[in-house]
Amino acid sequence: MPPPIATAIKDLAFDKFRSYQIKIPVDWKEPSGDPDGPQYADAFKPEERSVPPASPTLFVASSSNKYHVDTQKQLNANFGDYMTAMSTAIATGWGMWMPTVAFGPLVVAASTGSGGVMAGAPLGKLIMGAAVGLPMMGSAAAYTNAICSAIDIGWTAFLLTVKAAGTNIWPMFNAFPSPAAVAIPGIPIGFGDLVQVDASIQPAVLQSTMIGLLGNPMAAHHKELFGAMAHAFYETYKDWKTKAKLTMILGNGAVPSMTTPVPVPGPVATGVGMMAPGGLI
Repeated sequence: MPPPIATAIKDLAFDKFRSYQIKIPVDWKEPSGDPDGPQYADAFKPEERSVPPASPTLFVASSSNKYHVDTQKQLNANFGDYMTAMSTAIATGWGMWMPTVAFGPLVVAASTGSGGVMAGAPLGKLIMGAAVGLPMMGSAAAYTNAICSAIDIGWTAFLLTVKAAGTNIWPMFNAFPSPAAVAIPGIPIGFGDLVQVDASIQPAVLQSTMIGLLGNPMAAHHKELFGAMAHAFYETYKDWKTKAKLTMILGNGAVPSMTTPVPVPGPVATGVGMMAPGGLI
């Protein structure tokens, strides 16, 4: 399949961020009683006391006061633009990563392959490269570095768990009519058919890693931003793995039954399989 779609990643991030229901200003309460209530009301022009809130919204204005709504709109724009651009960088980086992936060596036993190591270019660094010029406030660079580095750490650990486990790849190897199979392409297999442990890319793990890498507990709304991007990345992976395929896995091996005095097509044994870069689609 093609790489993930940026707009789909963005929608996941936006939906998660909205779920936090962040009110602006944070922990604000309208003054009441005498004289606080009247003084607060008198501090603003009539047309400033109540204006329509922004919609759709990432942040919630604590009141309809024009200055609260203006702040809400500014934060919506800042964080919305950032998450949109970050989603595009993730989709772009993922698309750049896929053609670099190799998988193997696999142990070939008749039609099946087992084991293997999956390796490719560092995903986080590719995303970082695609994220040059991201919009937002001055903290954008620190946020971006934390997000990309956490993805790189988690994805690298995740790939180490991806293995074939008796996966049917070469049906023709059950009865091969030659003394040796040499660089025979297997049938495409789904990425989701491989054994994989996604603990290192779970949203809570990615978010925690991002927070630790940022190292700034006072950074504006960073926990929610990281939670939204971690959620979007993981949900994107879950969908992508059901559609991505490994192709052109080349199998090699001997066919002992074809070296006997009376050759008979038989299973490939003691073989090795390998997918070169370009096979993950």
